[in-house]
Amino acid sequence: MVGLLEETVKDLQEATQRYRGKVRKPVPTPENPLVVTIIDEAAALSAFSTPKMQDRFERAHGLLLSQGRAPLYSVIETVIDPSKENVPQRQLLPYRVGMRMDEAAQVAMIHGQGARNRGSYCDQIPHTTPGVCYVQEDGKAGFRRARAFMVTDADVDRIVAQYKPIPRPVDLDAFAQERAA
Repeated sequence: MVGLLEETVKDLQEATQRYRGKVRKPVPTPENPLVVTIIDEAAALSAFSTPKMQDRFERAHGLLLSQGRAPLYSVIETVIDPSKENVPQRQLLPYRVGMRMDEAAQVAMIHGQGARNRGSYCDQIPHTTPGVCYVQEDGKAGFRRARAFMVTDADVDRIVAQYKPIPRPVDLDAFAQERAA
């Protein structure tokens, strides 16, 4: 996973060079797509891996989050425990979505100190309203209450068929060398 993030950073840097001095705000097209990286349970890379892998993840993750928006690279990530140890670069995420949480302290971890006073009540979302969340957008005051909908297996199959990524070859020897080091 870290190797794929590092490859994405290389692609990001190449895109940045292509746009430099030519395009101020790129627009997604089939030839110039928006690249979305999805990291499901970021803590597996940031807190529960070897120190060397953690360093590599933090570098690639930080570059994607801090430099990705202009050249059309976005990151979506999930985490169960939003502590600073598990999501050390959370301040770089431009949107933060808080679903139902158990404690007010968790709300502050995701949305910042004083979030409940500004309208984020993730710890008060009842179990009877799955999908309800509070959304914070960087640069905007307050929070929006929203509700996610259920995505079925058939929905996922349709999305995968319609937007199938082009596979890239993976150099397994490079991973073997990394493990040996």
